[in-house]
Amino acid sequence: MKKVSKKKGSLQVNTDSTRFEMVRLDQLRTLKVQPPWRTTDGDSFRKLKERIAEEGVVSPVTVVDDDGTLLLVRGNRRAAASEDLGLKEIPAYVIKGTRSDAEALFASEEVSTIRHRGADWLYGWAH
Repeated sequence: MKKVSKKKGSLQVNTDSTRFEMVRLDQLRTLKVQPPWRTTDGDSFRKLKERIAEEGVVSPVTVVDDDGTLLLVRGNRRAAASEDLGLKEIPAYVIKGTRSDAEALFASEEVSTIRHRGADWLYGWAH
C-alpha cells in the first residue's frame, strides 16, 4: 500500500493503489480476525439478504489484493448474503497491499465502528 493516513476516524487510502471492480465471490478469502459480532444469522442478516435481492450490493466491499490473493477486509456479511442468494460477483474497492496491510486496515475500521456505535453498544454485545 503506498499511503495510508488516519483522518477523522476513518482510514484514507491513496487512490493510485485502489481500483473499483466486480470481484468473483469464489476468489475472496476472509481474514481469520473477524469479530464475533459479525454474524450471518438473525433478523438483520435476513433483512440484508432481502435488500440485496431487491437492489443488489449497493455498497462495495473492501478487498486487499496481496499478489492475486483477494483478502476481504470489509463486507463479510454482504459477501455471505450475496453467496447465499447465488450471486457470482459483487462490487469491490480493491487495494493493492499485503496481508499485514489488510489486517491493519481491518483493525482500524473495527475501531472506527466501535467508536461510532459507542462503548455501550460493545458492552451490551459482550454481556
